[in-house]
Amino acid sequence: MRKLFLFVFLVCLSTVCIAEERPDSILAVTLVSFNLSTSIGLDLQVSWSTAQETNVLGYRIYRNTTNDFTTALPLFNDLISATNTDSMAYYTYNDLTVQNSHTYYYWLSAVDFANTNLLFGPLDVEFAIIGYDDNYLAESLTNLKNAYPNPFNPETKIELSIKDNETGELTILNIKGQVIRRITNLTAGNHTYTWNGTDETGKDVASGIYYYSLKTQTTDILKKMVLIK
Repeated sequence: MRKLFLFVFLVCLSTVCIAEERPDSILAVTLVSFNLSTSIGLDLQVSWSTAQETNVLGYRIYRNTTNDFTTALPLFNDLISATNTDSMAYYTYNDLTVQNSHTYYYWLSAVDFANTNLLFGPLDVEFAIIGYDDNYLAESLTNLKNAYPNPFNPETKIELSIKDNETGELTILNIKGQVIRRITNLTAGNHTYTWNGTDETGKDVASGIYYYSLKTQTTDILKKMVLIK
């Protein structure tokens, strides 16, 4: 069981596909990440990214207080629309209905036009409020904040924090998943990185969608930003 406290969390690193695809279906999803994270507030952010999608009508998130998908309930009625692209796509959903001192299990379902499903998960989490303390937060939280401004031109700031006794790597990728910039050996604590829209050689990159990823020994978070020129 992974424990997730308010302001202190561990993100699940691996995802297991537990549903089978029908042989005659062309539904296909290459899942890159499926994560849980939290910020200041009583909510959990469910995020996932894909490298490729085919024939996906949309996505739905299911939640339960036990590891039993048969009794899990969807968090929303309407599907989150899919992009159906052969490039990376990023999705996020904030679960605002979590309660203190509860354990939750999350599943991600990809649905096609014939109502065929691919199911990923579960991610498990124990959510508990432990109070807020700045010093404790700096030592215990690994998090990647939203880039600001976003969209941006000519530069954006990426704020992140790495919990005590861990190191991290910040990577910026283009829409094809190619590495644009990589910052390694980030130490525990809070960091702010400013990206000015250039690659490792200092050459300006083109306008478009880019991704930034934070990886540590226990966390793998991916987010999206847009460069406009």
